[in-house]
Amino acid sequence: MIIAFEGIDGSGKTTLARSIANYFQATYVHFPRNPELSNYEMLLDRISFYYFEYLPYRKLTIVDRWSPSGYAYNEEEEKDAFYLDSCFFLVPHTCFFLDVDPAIAHQRRSDEETVQKLDAVNKKYKEIIKRLNVVVKLDAQETKQALFEQVKNRIQTEMNFVYRHSK
Repeated sequence: MIIAFEGIDGSGKTTLARSIANYFQATYVHFPRNPELSNYEMLLDRISFYYFEYLPYRKLTIVDRWSPSGYAYNEEEEKDAFYLDSCFFLVPHTCFFLDVDPAIAHQRRSDEETVQKLDAVNKKYKEIIKRLNVVVKLDAQETKQALFEQVKNRIQTEMNFVYRHSK
């Protein structure tokens, strides 16, 4: 079972993903952004990594960044901006999108990314998550504990359902 976390830098996705992975003793995989790779190359990289490293063991895998981040952070406009509709064939069971105001994310990070850049990326994220059925939108301005409880409860429910129906 794959559970993905998405959101702009400073949204809290890495902190939450690590906490959830620790709680469930799950495999934690972090895919850093790589501006050198195209969206297609990033998608193939993630899929091949998962297929060869984790799928054979059928473990709960918590993924920090998935395919939507490749699109959201890509500066080039692509003709077929939603190529993911046809390529996103390895879909996580759930993708948690941590929605945060870009100004707050910028305060949390205070790195080279401007509020304007984070705002543009956030808009792209919101475009793409509308098209994916597996996205759960979370208010990333809630406390860490409140977010943790929401995600933990959702994953426990899904795991119970999946394992009950896989017998």
